[in-house]
Amino acid sequence: MGLTDVLLKNTLNIFCGKFGYAFPIKILTIKRLYIKIIYIKMNNEEVEILKSVFNKYDTDKTGYLTPQQFTFLISRLGRHVKELKGVEFSTAQAVFGLLDTDGDKRLSFDDFVEWWRSEDSERYSYFADEKSKLLSKAYNLYSTYVSETGNMTYLQFNNMMDELELDHGDYDFDILDTNDDGLLSFSEFVNWLNWF
Repeated sequence: MGLTDVLLKNTLNIFCGKFGYAFPIKILTIKRLYIKIIYIKMNNEEVEILKSVFNKYDTDKTGYLTPQQFTFLISRLGRHVKELKGVEFSTAQAVFGLLDTDGDKRLSFDDFVEWWRSEDSERYSYFADEKSKLLSKAYNLYSTYVSETGNMTYLQFNNMMDELELDHGDYDFDILDTNDDGLLSFSEFVNWLNWF
């Protein structure tokens, strides 16, 4: 990863709430810029190969991968990629939730490319034993309180905090909700947990 990549990724992380919080409009602008730079650095053959892999698992041809399709892709990649061998279903689902930053239960080709083009150590880090256990625990906790939409509402967040006997007065839901949609996606939840 070159210096430009590192600077852009750090800037993106700052705006996405990894190191702080910012305005949602800026998040989308910087993310689009970052994706464009990723495409510029890829040659046409790389884009076509990734597109063909993506399309193979996008069986309903919507242009998105569902959690089930992503899990199937990970299990198939496990045949060839040692870091993905024997990945548990719950871990693959949790990683999907992390990559699905807007919480719409769909992974776009751009999100897939961004994940795939990250360094190997970063791409596979959530599948490693220690991180996969923590990520699965976070996903199970999150799933216990989410609505039918697959995202956590303000009321559900407060219910969770009450049941866990945590003081939720210290947390401003609007700040945790970095994309300002009134819901906490799993990705936003993991950022709040700050376990990784």
